[in-house]
Amino acid sequence: MERGKNQSGGNVLKKTLYLIRNADIGIDYRFKYVGRLDPPLSAQGISDAQSLGNYCKETFHSSNEQVYLSPSKRSLQTWKEMGLESSSEPIVIPALQEIHFGNWEGKSFTELEQIDPEGLIRWAAEPSLFSFPSGESFKTFVDRIDFLSSFLKESSAQKIILVSHGGLISTLICLLLKIHPSSYLHFQVKSASVSSMEIFSNGTALLTSLNQYSAKRRSEWPV
Repeated sequence: MERGKNQSGGNVLKKTLYLIRNADIGIDYRFKYVGRLDPPLSAQGISDAQSLGNYCKETFHSSNEQVYLSPSKRSLQTWKEMGLESSSEPIVIPALQEIHFGNWEGKSFTELEQIDPEGLIRWAAEPSLFSFPSGESFKTFVDRIDFLSSFLKESSAQKIILVSHGGLISTLICLLLKIHPSSYLHFQVKSASVSSMEIFSNGTALLTSLNQYSAKRRSEWPV
């Protein structure tokens, strides 16, 4: 790993993490809860992923990064359309999937106000204790991202690319920065974007860019 300085100024080993959010999946899913639904990229999403790939080629990509992918169709397709070469085979990691919204999948907030207003109230009141109906609890979601965080810290790779989803990336940022995961909304990760972090060998981390590049001006979570 490279040597760098952490926030206290001491020299420590560091690795760089590039966080890529999947590209657009179309207007039919806009402003809806999409976790385990598995739509492909829209035509716009394909174009956005290609533009994102070109940006990565022009800036940081060297083909020496270890690549980890969410198993969702939209993540795999985003990586394919980006057209980046990799010296090692990309690895699909189930833990990189978005949260499972259960019965809320494919629904908008407006629809949920009609069919599950009590669920929305419980989620707003105590999100850390909430379980999506027939889906995943926020605690289980955070636990698997915490496992992922430890996995990334222990990785021997010097540079890592993750291709995943808005909710997962924003929550991972929280855990790596050691702030409460309920603060994920402070990190609005845009569609077809790349953000970056440095992870130091002493367990600290630094967010070096948020939406360093994005094909979209708007942030839509979660997809």
